[in-house]
Amino acid sequence: MDDGEALRAAVQYEILSTAPSYSYTFELATNSPKTVELTSGYEYAVTASGQATLWAENPDFPVSSPSGNGTTCNTYNCLVPGAPTGALVVKVGDSSWSLLGSHGTLNLPYPEEVSFSVNDRRLEDNIGAYRVNITRIRQ
Repeated sequence: MDDGEALRAAVQYEILSTAPSYSYTFELATNSPKTVELTSGYEYAVTASGQATLWAENPDFPVSSPSGNGTTCNTYNCLVPGAPTGALVVKVGDSSWSLLGSHGTLNLPYPEEVSFSVNDRRLEDNIGAYRVNITRIRQ
């Protein structure tokens, strides 16, 4: 994490801890995971849109959305084997990656770093971005 990312994470945490309602939107480049810190004791709604090419050298490979590209990822090349290839995945703290897709909720009993990525371990050949919105919905 560079100094700019650390500063943005600190600012996001402060905003989340003081705002009566909160919504945060960011671009997730599909070739780089993104981590934010969320305040505990809240439920968050997460929605995502956008598209990505996960294998730029192969024009026949299906384009992906936060819901995936229509194929099931069953190899070691996936963060979540058995989930759709290219789908939006999330990791809370030190837990394992899990499928989030185009929408879902997160419940955080403790302040946590929450990481977002695509269901793909070979990120270097990915092109595109997902737009991710996190909204605090209830305590």
